[in-house]
Amino acid sequence: MYNCSQTFLNPTQQSLPVHRLVSTLSRILDDSSVPLSFRKELTEIFPSILDGSLHIPSQQNVVNENTLVDRTSDRTSLVQLDSSTLHFLFSSVELPDDLVLFRDFSPEHTQMFYDYLQFFGTLAFDLHKFDSITNHHPLAATLILIFVQHDLFQPFQIDLSTFIRFAITLEQNYLPIEYHSAIHAADVLHFCHFSLCSSSQSLRSLTKRDLVMLFTAAAAHDVQHPGRYREFLISHSHPIALTYNDISPLENFHASTLFTKILSSKETNFIDNFSPEDKLLFRQTVIELILATDLKYHQPVRTRLELLRTQCGSSVFQPKCQDERVLVMKSLLMSADLNVILRPRSILLATYHNLYVEMYKQGDVEIAEGQVVDSMYDRKKDDVHTTTLQMYTFVTKVVLPFIMTVHTLLDCFGDGIMNVQTNLEYWESILNEESANVQKQ
Repeated sequence: MYNCSQTFLNPTQQSLPVHRLVSTLSRILDDSSVPLSFRKELTEIFPSILDGSLHIPSQQNVVNENTLVDRTSDRTSLVQLDSSTLHFLFSSVELPDDLVLFRDFSPEHTQMFYDYLQFFGTLAFDLHKFDSITNHHPLAATLILIFVQHDLFQPFQIDLSTFIRFAITLEQNYLPIEYHSAIHAADVLHFCHFSLCSSSQSLRSLTKRDLVMLFTAAAAHDVQHPGRYREFLISHSHPIALTYNDISPLENFHASTLFTKILSSKETNFIDNFSPEDKLLFRQTVIELILATDLKYHQPVRTRLELLRTQCGSSVFQPKCQDERVLVMKSLLMSADLNVILRPRSILLATYHNLYVEMYKQGDVEIAEGQVVDSMYDRKKDDVHTTTLQMYTFVTKVVLPFIMTVHTLLDCFGDGIMNVQTNLEYWESILNEESANVQKQ
């Protein structure tokens, strides 16, 4: 029987937010019927959770479009997103017509845009809806809004026209594929913003310079993704794999594309006014952040986070140097890239549907070539039980351990922790129903 969410995330008392989490973990660790390998893995995955320090919000604070909780108000320095602040989005700002974001917006459409901004910075902000509202400019609009709200233009003398050109050009360089599209990039970017708004203390030490680098890396982390994955590129001697010697080929490609095809042009080089030292730091850090989105770096980063958690004990963690701030930024971006488990179920299911459609297209190519493909890429094995088990396994073994480690140290995912519980319970109900049907047969 699958009951992992009952094990991981189901607090019963607000005063003891990890009471049930710890007790059920302990029961499983003592249960001899549970495979020893799995029990050992649990102790390795959740060492910091077992010390009782993890904060999980109460169910009443879960964010959705009907019960909105304004997390952005926690950061008093944020600029309000209102019509007087954002008037430039609906004007030319000395841009040619094809680069004006909302050139054909009616007054009604403009109002719809402002109305939906009430969800900006919350888990209920659906980038697929925002894609429609912005006439398919979800990434450019999100990137500009976040730079405005965090007041990142004036401190670095970033020219607004140049930045809008950059944002739109970056968005145009994302391919119209099912998952690794501009919508995904906007979602990852927005989740970084959400995490910053949700963190109690730990992320306040990030500087505005750090935020410029983090948000740029998030927006560009999958630019020109071809819709094919690492193993496919390597096995097919794809130019991307050959160029980067099979070493994080996609991530290296995305970082290179940002600097060689987008920031290389004076019209889109928004860091042109940076000092030479800041330009070098920007390039080094953004590349490091994008490369960190390769899943192979999850364990090393998680190990470092666990060490920091041990060192700071019960104190609030505060990055003390640039290296630690980069580690924090990596953690935020890597979590944001996998944030869907923290979202409302409707967003979760729509996102995973798009991911599977993209993977099936790669599988179609491999099957046509006569190759044996993994079931995740085989659309003939597309049934509810199989896909649910695949998602459930990936989340509980890869995503959840990393996200919970980050949250334990940084306390930055707010109400998303309760969404994890709800989403896992939903998958478990499907798996348990299937198991019951098999037993009846």
